[in-house]
Amino acid sequence: SKFKLKQVKIGDIVKIMRYDYVAYNIAAYGIVVDEERLIQVPMFPTVEVFMFDHRAVERIPANIVTVISRA
Repeated sequence: SKFKLKQVKIGDIVKIMRYDYVAYNIAAYGIVVDEERLIQVPMFPTVEVFMFDHRAVERIPANIVTVISRA
């Protein structure tokens, strides 16, 4: 690939910044459960993250994920 992607691996604990309805930054934390993959329809690399706050797996764009602890 000619693009430099963040190295995110299974088991990494990550932080994702979200915005609520009044545009305040809210940090959400989770653990990566599936590695980066390039999906044909969105065409951007994503990772699957188990989110601690609502206990569900979400597909998150890799460019907004910040690794806070390596596996």
